[in-house]
Amino acid sequence: MEIENIHFQGLGRDLLYYILMKLDMGDLLHMRCLNSFFFKLLQNSSFWKIIFLRDFPVSQEQLKSVEKDQWRLIYCFYWRIQMTKRDPFMISSDLLTVTKASSPTWATSISRDGFGVGRYYWEVHINKLDGMNRSVIIGVTNKPDSPCTGLYQTPHAWGYYSFTGECYNHYKAVRYSSSFGTGDVIGVYLEVEENNKAHLGFFKNNVFAGFVPAVLTGEKFFPFVDMYREGNSITIVPFSSNTSKVLSSVFFRKKTRESVFQALKSSLTELTVID
Repeated sequence: MEIENIHFQGLGRDLLYYILMKLDMGDLLHMRCLNSFFFKLLQNSSFWKIIFLRDFPVSQEQLKSVEKDQWRLIYCFYWRIQMTKRDPFMISSDLLTVTKASSPTWATSISRDGFGVGRYYWEVHINKLDGMNRSVIIGVTNKPDSPCTGLYQTPHAWGYYSFTGECYNHYKAVRYSSSFGTGDVIGVYLEVEENNKAHLGFFKNNVFAGFVPAVLTGEKFFPFVDMYREGNSITIVPFSSNTSKVLSSVFFRKKTRESVFQALKSSLTELTVID
């Protein structure tokens, strides 16, 4: 890590701050989590004062009450207020296409109807997924009323993450499959048993990626999509003649499902905590 930091330090702090001032809040938060060098760099309260004045027109009288070491906290407070005032999604009239309308923050679009005992399959077409944080998470949750701005943060949801191909649950990432992006079609298979246990698996472009390495529990499960970047868009694909062909590529009999699940689980590494 120190070798990488030498390169950045060689640019000089003034130039680094000039570059950082071109970024929006979401990118700054990501940079702050990149490594200890940028974390310390973005602790500078004077930098946050400049960013604050750039983004929020406030009176000189209001500025007098801000202590000099509180600018980052003040910026985050104003930014969150601004984000909550904006509708995070645009939804098409047929209720099938969801487009992220505000940025940069995680937001969740979730189905109003949950799935009980049975077997279910649906597909999600990735219309647009680009930008520095081309992040979409597709999954299910058993708690649709969670207050979090991204369900991947909760222990009640599992999702397939576009950028890394990992599965996310409660801030934890597990090795799963390959990444996905614009033009890809993600199929979601959900099987809910009478004992309130559920098995979740994903397809990528008609190829089964496997079951997620956990047995979910709950009476009902609600499809959701987490999005980050403004302009990113997905569409729920109506069932077609291709659906049965896709599902026939995996035998969802109980014995086969458990053997596939065990094989997948044994091949996984331990959970990697993502800060």
